Formats: sequence, structure tokens, C-alpha cells
Amino acid sequence: MRANDVNGLALFTSDEGNQISFSVDEIYWADGSTHGSGNPPCLQTPWEEAGVDLGVMWVAAPDDVSYERAAWLRCN
Repeated sequence: MRANDVNGLALFTSDEGNQISFSVDEIYWADGSTHGSGNPPCLQTPWEEAGVDLGVMWVAAPDDVSYERAAWLRCN
């Protein structure tokens, strides 16, 4: 779901309960045969849950720290 109208923050909760936040302004998305970069059509209305698949990747940072980063989104 999109968190607000002020910025591009989105919140995602997986079926297993894992959570990640990401910017809709930077995400590659697909919706059927349409695709683009930034502002997916299924995440337009704040606080309205949308069915999506989210691809994530692990990013290695200095000092043995790693974190998940959203890489792509598919609207269902």
C-alpha cells in the first residue's frame, strides 16, 4: 500500500508477515502488458491495499551488514 500523498513511501507485507518499505518513485513495475519505472498504477491511493508481487534482493553493506531492497513490483 502507498503510505501517503506526500512522498513515494510504500509498505509491503508478505504472506509470511515479513515487511519492507520502498519508494514507488524508484521501483520498476509491470501491470499486464504495461510496464514502467516509478509510480505503479496499482499503488495510487494512500492506505488502499493492493495485491502485488514484490521482488527483493539482499544488498551487502560495509561491516558485515546486509539488508533487503525492493527491486521490482508486479500489480495483480
